[in-house]
Amino acid sequence: MMTKHKGNIIPHIHRFITDELGENCWFNGCGRYVMGAPGEPDYDYEFFAGVTGDVFAQIYTYDRFRWDGVTDCLLSDGDPSFIGEIFEKYGYDSLFVAEKELKAHRETYL
Repeated sequence: MMTKHKGNIIPHIHRFITDELGENCWFNGCGRYVMGAPGEPDYDYEFFAGVTGDVFAQIYTYDRFRWDGVTDCLLSDGDPSFIGEIFEKYGYDSLFVAEKELKAHRETYL
């Protein structure tokens, strides 16, 4: 059974990315969003865009559409383990919640 954790609540729900500022990679905006909650301003959009490789390489796939960033391509292949590795490198634990699980227990994760 899922339980709602009360100690790790992000106080303000807001947009992950701002298109008009050139932000178009959702994970990088999500990383900034999550790291802003514990007061880590150095872990911003540009930081995550760099450590993921999204700012350095665009991906063009031939077999099917998977957006155009490294993160999008890896996530569309179904292995989110690299996300946990990013947070771990900088001293944080993380939990990746797949879309199906998030939709099934929306209030718990929100």
